[in-house]
Amino acid sequence: MGMGVEIADGVDRGVARQKAFVVAAVVAAGLAVGLSLVYAPLLVALNVGTAGVTAMPLMVRDEPKIFARACLVIGSGLVVWGLIGAILGMFLFLPAALLLLIASFVNPGNRPGVWFTALTPVAAAALFASIVALPSDSEDGHEPPEYFVAALDSEDRPYDREFVDGKARLVYVGARESRLDWTSGSPHLVVYLSKDGSSETVVRNAIAALPGVVELRACTHDGCELVRGHG
Repeated sequence: MGMGVEIADGVDRGVARQKAFVVAAVVAAGLAVGLSLVYAPLLVALNVGTAGVTAMPLMVRDEPKIFARACLVIGSGLVVWGLIGAILGMFLFLPAALLLLIASFVNPGNRPGVWFTALTPVAAAALFASIVALPSDSEDGHEPPEYFVAALDSEDRPYDREFVDGKARLVYVGARESRLDWTSGSPHLVVYLSKDGSSETVVRNAIAALPGVVELRACTHDGCELVRGHG
């Protein structure tokens, strides 16, 4: 009788630890959303959506095996998303992903299973490879813009250290050149793309992620158009 009580207590503690790690992951995701309000307010919806996915295992917390597997799947998916969307700041969700992965195994009596554990990272890696291999907009017949123009929120923004560092990183994601333009009276960031336009999507998202960007326009020799969802 005493041994049975001890086993039951051990199971209860294991379940409690598992749920605690998931709650910690949700908190970590919430902190990432809070940071996104500072460095990339235009991407807040994307960050809130990602944080919402982090909480999904709690919906099946009363199904132990499904709960553990959900933690493993979503944790693995967040790792992939953190790598793919690193330039957009999605790497901030990697701590939440790690906590979910730990939650999958923290309870010895409730783990995803050998085969499920082995196949989930393989599936996540395949997802990562397939997304990276997707054709660019220019390969789909879309005429890429020659450059982007981003309106900034204040005259002091070009001197903000975080903005300066982010602007410098644009060349690493495919921008050919970036410069500040004051001709309209307020500061604008002008970012030129590579000739083939293959980096359009990545560069566009990287610009949107810069702190202080309040409006983004894609421009060709025919003129400029407001990028949907910005401004």
